[in-house]
Amino acid sequence: MNKNAMKKLSLCIGINNYDFFENLSNCENDASDLSDILTKFGFESKLLLNLTQDEIIRALREFKLQISENDISLIFFAGHGLKVETDNFLVPKDANIEYVEEIPYKCINAEDLLISNKPANNNLHIIILDACRNNKFPSVINSRGHEIGLNRISAPLGTLISFATSPGTNSLENTGERNSYFTKALLEEIVKPNLTIEQVFRNTRTKVMDYTNGRQVPWEESSLHGEDFVFLKVNSIEIELDKIINRWLTSAEPIDFYEINNLFDDAKVKNIYSPEKLQLLFTLFDIGFERERIKIVPSTIDQDYYTTKRVDLIFPILSELFIKNLKINPGKLDLEKIEIIDEINYGFNFLWTPDESFPQIMANNIIVNDKQGLLSVFVTSDGKQHIVSPIIFMKNQQPLTFHNYGLLVNSEAESFLENYFNKREHLEKKSGELEKFKWD
Repeated sequence: MNKNAMKKLSLCIGINNYDFFENLSNCENDASDLSDILTKFGFESKLLLNLTQDEIIRALREFKLQISENDISLIFFAGHGLKVETDNFLVPKDANIEYVEEIPYKCINAEDLLISNKPANNNLHIIILDACRNNKFPSVINSRGHEIGLNRISAPLGTLISFATSPGTNSLENTGERNSYFTKALLEEIVKPNLTIEQVFRNTRTKVMDYTNGRQVPWEESSLHGEDFVFLKVNSIEIELDKIINRWLTSAEPIDFYEINNLFDDAKVKNIYSPEKLQLLFTLFDIGFERERIKIVPSTIDQDYYTTKRVDLIFPILSELFIKNLKINPGKLDLEKIEIIDEINYGFNFLWTPDESFPQIMANNIIVNDKQGLLSVFVTSDGKQHIVSPIIFMKNQQPLTFHNYGLLVNSEAESFLENYFNKREHLEKKSGELEKFKWD
């Protein structure tokens, strides 16, 4: 089975605020930042902060119940960690420990993060522990047998366990920065395309050793087998697309329409995994097509061919993506704060009923918060309701920065479009080429 096509789940826990232990500074950011990246990689990621023992037990139980055969699962914990004899323990927010003997009853045994992978299963389970912080523990623990660092944990079949530091040593606090040394390095490496999971953690180890002059050495225990797993798999079309996007971000000149057109066939476009990049590509295609249509003598561009390509190939792919993964999470886009800066609309101020509607892109070059951007609005329908995806892509910023306002449906979609049509209406009249919107 293709590991990079398997269902992916993650649980990220970070604890800064302890009731009885010394507080930490990086753990919430570490868990939050990793969760954000995993979400972008297609993980169904749950972020939980400052949990009690009961809350961690419940979260682990619920997470494990979601894992099916052939899934990829990842658990990340950032916080205090302890070892007692041969066992490792993760310290919850409310752990009030007076004696070493209480640790197993008031903390979480790190082995509770493991799952049982039968040999016939193709599950990949990843555990990441940034949990051996170099901080003071309650004096009673220190005087009654607390040992430094964590022990090695035997990784069951199909499991990789990553430790922020080697067995029996503490990790160092990265005071004054957003992330710990370990998570900072991991965040930098995990976003690099086409690295296997083993390469990601090997590179992370090298960076942490460099950051700390060799005082902290991350560690892994692994029993992975079979096909390599890659967090961010990028194919040739995404590399081509990134080059086009980077030129669009930094250049005042429009992107060559025919270069964009070369990316459009089923096999290529369906290998673009980011819906935001896909919508931007479709928008740049539409803008390029409109510019070519206006500036070139009609006989030099086959308008029927490109119109058919847009309607029959390009837009249905994006439409299918949104309908298949429909998650209604509308953010508030205040059109009053947007200024349209070009004297042209892309797309039509026109909306059919849902059962007759066709997918289309509407776009305008804008100024928002004194910065230049592109407002892209994709409109489609599942036959029963309108579906609208408004995204603002910021110019002159690298890497690509965008504000995705989620999917709007039904009355929210129609209300947004009515306001957007009204904002564009004066340009409709000025150009005289595009129909004034109407509601059918």
